[in-house]
Amino acid sequence: LSPTDKIKSYFGRFQGVVSNERDGQSPKASLTGVEEPKQSATALRPIGNISTVIFDLDGTLIDSALDLLAALNRVLAEFNRPPQTREMVVGMIGNGAAKLVGRALEATGGLVETRDGEETPFQRFMHHYKSAPAVQTAPYPGVEDALEALAQRGVHMAVCTNKPHALSVTILEALGLSHFFRH
Repeated sequence: LSPTDKIKSYFGRFQGVVSNERDGQSPKASLTGVEEPKQSATALRPIGNISTVIFDLDGTLIDSALDLLAALNRVLAEFNRPPQTREMVVGMIGNGAAKLVGRALEATGGLVETRDGEETPFQRFMHHYKSAPAVQTAPYPGVEDALEALAQRGVHMAVCTNKPHALSVTILEALGLSHFFRH
């Protein structure tokens, strides 16, 4: 695949999210409307006027559900709660880890109170997750090729996520993706 085809194949599923709507033109994802440059892959031109692309991490670049599930199930076990499945947890993901833990506790019997000096379920979750954040986490198919194609075009890339910075960097490094992003 050409670099443009790699971008189209991955980011095509986000059509309409990044828009160049101007002058009455209908919205169209900028990354999917690029024409193949006439030059070689080593001399690729920028994509229109896009100089920077900001990505969400979980659910966009990487599938982290199984590592989130593993940490969450450890916490649930500590509070004598039944384990959750991947399908259940995927429906709970969004708005950060504290929300994930809260949703899982609600789904398994309600929130818990902790004593002074005792770690909260969220703190326990973060302890478990930080100890193994990228065991089963993987980039989605096509992500590496798409990021490489953007990098070849001189597009700056960043990640915006609810995850703590150091944990995000750890995961990106473990997956071999950190070199695409400044940190």
